[in-house]
Amino acid sequence: MAQIRIKDIEPGMVLSEDVVDKNGRFILGKGAELAQKHIMAFKAWGISSVSVEGDEPVREEVKRDVSDEMMQTIKAEISERFTNSNTEHVFIKALMEKAIDLRIAQPSVEDEA
Repeated sequence: MAQIRIKDIEPGMVLSEDVVDKNGRFILGKGAELAQKHIMAFKAWGISSVSVEGDEPVREEVKRDVSDEMMQTIKAEISERFTNSNTEHVFIKALMEKAIDLRIAQPSVEDEA
């Protein structure tokens, strides 16, 4: 079972749990094979994610080679944004790592070097 954001759903996926809105109103049942109309309905009802059968989707990570100097600059930039956080906390560490990865993936990083 995988929890998938609505923007990552593809037609043909199968629900592993019932979908309900924030008020508990039933939208679509477990076992339903998703079609584009379902995805549009989820968006209209404000559903942000659903559980589907199978494993988490494999997402292709965009990595760029950056110089050591640029990596230090990026890490300093991200660290500055977390100055009021406990950077030793597991969640904060993971969040900082993701922020660094996203910053590296930005096309502007190459231009700044």
